[in-house]
Amino acid sequence: EGSLIQTLTGHAGYVNSLAALSNGYLAIGSNLDQTIKILNPKDDSLIRTLTGHNGPITCLAVLSNGYLASGSADTTINIWNPNDGSLIRTLTGHSGPVWSLVVLPNGNLASGSDDSSIIIWNSNDGSLIRTLGDHLDYVFSLAVLPNGDLASGLFSGQIIKLNPNDGSSMQSLSGHASYVTSLAALSNGYFASASYDDTIKIWNPIDGSLIRTLSNRTGSASSLVVLSNG
Repeated sequence: EGSLIQTLTGHAGYVNSLAALSNGYLAIGSNLDQTIKILNPKDDSLIRTLTGHNGPITCLAVLSNGYLASGSADTTINIWNPNDGSLIRTLTGHSGPVWSLVVLPNGNLASGSDDSSIIIWNSNDGSLIRTLGDHLDYVFSLAVLPNGDLASGLFSGQIIKLNPNDGSSMQSLSGHASYVTSLAALSNGYFASASYDDTIKIWNPIDGSLIRTLSNRTGSASSLVVLSNG
């Protein structure tokens, strides 16, 4: 019915990212106070605050081992144990703000940055596996497609489909008139892209065809998520 269940508060600035943790808590990243807050969504209670970044928190991702990865405008990625708030390690390798994080099917972590590169990290030890650097444009969003390929949304509005195992570029999709803010794989095998051009587009990742454009909006969509009913 679309009714408001609860409003969660606590950050001093606008919320850039959300992640549902394996213990049922919610991680919330903010731009102004440069912290990540762990909240109990049932009663809005603050469980703990994670501090360690020197810039706005831009993206969050939950790793397969339950740890939390956070990307920041300070160019780093922090790996946290959300159960006790400890900082496990800091990943360095980008030279610009980290805008997007996604966990690959093999458990590795991919990060997209303002430095026009995507880095694949070993999530177990934090080592850099490879750098995919032929985008020549800011990488704002990432998503894993149903077949395991990696989709990257760029500042130009293009979407590049990559093989994360060797970094080869497989396909370029054009249609957005501004940067791609978010990507999401749908349950029917298609994927969705949101853009600052105020549209959401649905694509067939097999042949790159545009299925439809959703444009009945009064502003740009900054994030997409697939609901449990598809």
